[in-house]
Amino acid sequence: MAELHDLLERESERYTLPIGAAERMFERGRRRSRSRRLAAIGLGAILFAAVLAIARSALPGGDESMPAIPTPVTPESVAGTYSVELSRDEDDDVRRLHLHGAVELRLDRDGSMQLSSPHGYDFAGTPITFTIEKGVLTTDALVGTDCSAPGRYRVILEGPTLSFRPVAESCELRRVLLSSRAWTVVDDEADRLEGEWTATFSCERMVRTVRAAPVSPGVEDFWIGAMATALGSEDPSNPCASTTEPMTFTLRFSNGHLWIFDGGAMTEGLDGDYELLGGRILRFGDGIDGPFRARFEIDGDRVTFDLIGRGGSDAFFVATWESAPFVRRS
Repeated sequence: MAELHDLLERESERYTLPIGAAERMFERGRRRSRSRRLAAIGLGAILFAAVLAIARSALPGGDESMPAIPTPVTPESVAGTYSVELSRDEDDDVRRLHLHGAVELRLDRDGSMQLSSPHGYDFAGTPITFTIEKGVLTTDALVGTDCSAPGRYRVILEGPTLSFRPVAESCELRRVLLSSRAWTVVDDEADRLEGEWTATFSCERMVRTVRAAPVSPGVEDFWIGAMATALGSEDPSNPCASTTEPMTFTLRFSNGHLWIFDGGAMTEGLDGDYELLGGRILRFGDGIDGPFRARFEIDGDRVTFDLIGRGGSDAFFVATWESAPFVRRS
């Protein structure tokens, strides 16, 4: 072993390395070491990403697609009719403000808005407008009656639903009405009332219906006296004293025109224009001492009406529209 060491030492003395050769040799070694470390780090990152993807796919909902991007909001994109059902059992504010029930909202491309009131509340019929700028809707709904200033809401349109999130709102009534729940689009293209509908009921039932409605005592007394005279009753306080014949009323809807016919003792027919505000609100009109509004529900060949606002306190209209369901004749 000593002889090998002496031989190598003698041979090394015969050669002279170029200047910096040793340093370059050590640098190559350091580079190889760094490359091996970087390769190990890259491989580890790839393995970590693969494990993470596998873990995410194993979680509930891990393979679901990304949520849909909300539709850009403009007056044109939100134009249409929407409805919402506000529940007094699920929302304390709705119950306290008497806003429970079905509400319909119509937004037009020209910036006009129509808002139907729920059963327990009567909105004023003043014109309503709205504007949309950068996804924020500003509306003067209920200003001058229940609200003192316009409100501003972020509008989110996702498929068939429309949601309002308050941005600047000082009116609690409008806030609860618009933002408590998402609104659902209503198909209002078809006129489902087209044709003739007839309701038949007893005189006693008609009187009970009027007395159960929010009709003022003076209006109720006037109506009872008028009906007693029309039906030939000798008792002015009881219209039904001299008749056992059923009361019959027929509604005829045709091309935006409405006729109301009385098939009983009174034969006069009334007529006027009407329009559908969404799928469940009827507005009828100026030729019938209106306009009045009514919520309607169609179940097969039967339709029931619930007068909204001042129509619900008019004894003559309550007696005609709310005493019994109407049955389709044609």
